[in-house]
Amino acid sequence: MASDGLRVPLSASRAPAARSHATLPSKVQALTESDDGEVALWDIPSASCVRREPPSPRGAPNRYEALLEELEQEKIAVPSWFTLSSRSGALEVTLEPSLCFNAEAYAADLRLTPPESELRINLGERLLASLFHTWRLGALAALSAATPPVPPVGTEAPPPQREEETLPTTALPTFAFADLPLHTVCVIDDGVVVLRCAADALPSEPPEGMPRWLLDTALFGRYEPRESLKISFVLEPHPSDACSRGGKLPELRSNECRLSAPRALKLAKVLQYVDEKLGRAAHPNGFELSCADNVLRPDMSLGTARAFFWKQGGDMLVHYREVPAAQGPSKEVSPSSIERGPKHDVAK
Repeated sequence: MASDGLRVPLSASRAPAARSHATLPSKVQALTESDDGEVALWDIPSASCVRREPPSPRGAPNRYEALLEELEQEKIAVPSWFTLSSRSGALEVTLEPSLCFNAEAYAADLRLTPPESELRINLGERLLASLFHTWRLGALAALSAATPPVPPVGTEAPPPQREEETLPTTALPTFAFADLPLHTVCVIDDGVVVLRCAADALPSEPPEGMPRWLLDTALFGRYEPRESLKISFVLEPHPSDACSRGGKLPELRSNECRLSAPRALKLAKVLQYVDEKLGRAAHPNGFELSCADNVLRPDMSLGTARAFFWKQGGDMLVHYREVPAAQGPSKEVSPSSIERGPKHDVAK
């Protein structure tokens, strides 16, 4: 039985069949090798091919395997939010309700906003919102034109909901799809295909019969991740710099050192938080972070740090220490996305 969800083929049916495929660590790109040996790099958010490599010359190393090995070296950890299949010969992306809302990314990293933007987006929600953007406008118009039910005698009609309670923000960026007419959208609910049409024909499809999770997301921007989008961690001075061991860096107060923040949050934010609490004036070169004695890059996410360097359960322990004078100061970033408290429940 086919998995429930929304399925979109990326490669055209007339193209040579894909015989191998792999999702890359960024979870926004995939690599394929077709029957004729051509290698293609796919961008999932735009549903497009962004790079093609010709077949390997006879006797040369396999181009697909070599490129895959190179791309998989990227040290990044992003939760899976889609599944790939090439059983039909075409590369197909499936968004399942139990998986598709589990990953976030910075819009700037996807070139959706200017580089200085700190906006984070949910990848699955934005892909669905982008795909159903025009369809949503017609569906909302049809719903608003429907006659509201008459309340029973003796009861009061519920007050109308405010617009901000029912409609998602329209300010969030959307993905730009390339060659949209080439893609066929297939929606499966309880193992039954309830919709199959060309992507550019979606606006003419009625909302009736659509699964509830898809309607909630496409119409109202409501979704529920099945995994926590946050990580709990503890900030402590590195043992070599701690006051308690003869160093000069104090410990943060108990309500400031146990923290919770999004998995996608970049460690530059945590560095600025340390600056704010300990005072940049007293430490002009700023701080660096480490986990299990591995120095963490400021552009690395919390999720990546935990996946690659924290080899045990429980809250991740992150150390801070002064940057050596030769390295110079770290870049300042607003710490507003970090939540402070005795200990935050990461399941919330």
